[in-house]
Amino acid sequence: MAFTGQSADAIRTAILTRWSSEYAARGKVLDVSEGSRAYLYAGALAFQLEALQSQAEQVERDILPDQAGTDALNRHAYVNGIERQAGLTARLTVTVTGPVAGTPIPILAGTLMSFSDGTPYVVETASVTLSGGSPTGTITVRAVTAGAAGTRAVGAVLTFAAAPSGLNSTGTVASVVRDGTDAQSDEDLAAQIIARMRERPGSGNRADWASWVEAYTGTEIETAYVYSLLAPPTSFPGAGTANTPGTVTVVAVGPAQGDSVTNTRIVPTNDASTRTAGAELDLLLAFCERPRRVLSRDQLLDLTQGRMAAPFERSIDVLVSRLRQKMERNPREPELIQTIRSGGYMFSPEIERLAESPAP
Repeated sequence: MAFTGQSADAIRTAILTRWSSEYAARGKVLDVSEGSRAYLYAGALAFQLEALQSQAEQVERDILPDQAGTDALNRHAYVNGIERQAGLTARLTVTVTGPVAGTPIPILAGTLMSFSDGTPYVVETASVTLSGGSPTGTITVRAVTAGAAGTRAVGAVLTFAAAPSGLNSTGTVASVVRDGTDAQSDEDLAAQIIARMRERPGSGNRADWASWVEAYTGTEIETAYVYSLLAPPTSFPGAGTANTPGTVTVVAVGPAQGDSVTNTRIVPTNDASTRTAGAELDLLLAFCERPRRVLSRDQLLDLTQGRMAAPFERSIDVLVSRLRQKMERNPREPELIQTIRSGGYMFSPEIERLAESPAP
């Protein structure tokens, strides 16, 4: 049964009642009226006991993660090998203006801009060159603090704390490179911990095995089904042996077949398939041939259609994620393949095409 602490008033009343009964047992009467010595002593004790009972309530809640406080929840996560997902800082491109075109304008490291609500952004661009009849240029800024509050709509106005020489004091958000996200909430972290605790341990639980298989990049896998205590068949296809201690069978399923004549649901067992690797290469080639251009998912689908076993819009997102895992220093904060909100993706490096050597 859950422990529920009492209020200081209730504790004081209980103390005075107990003292009064003990005095009455000795044939005496205790003055417990408000302001009496007994009343004041009982009130002082009640104040301390209320704090102790409140602490006891929290200790009881902290025993399991479903009601635990933040500090205890972080401890539960650590013990279960789970890390709270950190928030991400928003990154934006901003159109800036100035009176003169054609001259590089240096921007000091640490230059700040801010939104009207005071949200600060640090400028990441080291210099900008304005162009056009009404000179404009584009810089990249990053929110100083992680969280969804740093995300701004296209068209929002940011103001320099101290405008670099050659630039006007304000700029306009041109695109959202990455939305800011809040750190994982206590509620979501508790749910993640509970889901893991409910799984049977032993060389990875079902959730572990499924994620390991789905993360494999040698072959395109859409989902995985995990059967504990089922020994795999000696040959494929075949029936496994149930209730075999120390064994697990994972059935990996490929993408939907759609109109293809190839059964893509069956995952090759010899890694001979190059659908995913080939599609990743085609996607990278499409980016390299069109650097610093925003490409929609539809455009990227057209450019990689020949390699996609089951073309659909979100398959591009999967390929981009896999490329980031291989290319980016930090895939959670991509620098090479940038997400353009409501636009698609942009390959940010400058590409230099080398002259082809003559055939021998």
